[in-house]
Amino acid sequence: MRPPDAHRLADDHRGGYGIDETTGAFSPEDAATRADLDDATQGRLQAPRSAVGYLVAALLRRREAGVAPFTVMSCDNIQGNGHTARTAVSGFADRIDPALGAWIRSTVAFPNSMVDRITP
Repeated sequence: MRPPDAHRLADDHRGGYGIDETTGAFSPEDAATRADLDDATQGRLQAPRSAVGYLVAALLRRREAGVAPFTVMSCDNIQGNGHTARTAVSGFADRIDPALGAWIRSTVAFPNSMVDRITP
């Protein structure tokens, strides 16, 4: 089975990315992402609890397998959602392996895709 070429970061909302509003840097405060970071720094990111942890674990596995990365498509209705997702995912990766963070920044696509749609 071929791995997917895209993963959707669904409705995580700005706070769910762990981005500090003042600095713009990755600085998670939610328990799931912090637990994933603790696991990852000890080499055991096998069952991530957070969306960001899940994406980093999947990208790490693809990199280790020599498989091209997938596109991370944020579906959040925030301006610059691709940039926000890139900051969170690469920031998480930087904390466990700076080379992985650099690989994500240079090879993974994070398109901006804000859509404002009101339906009756």
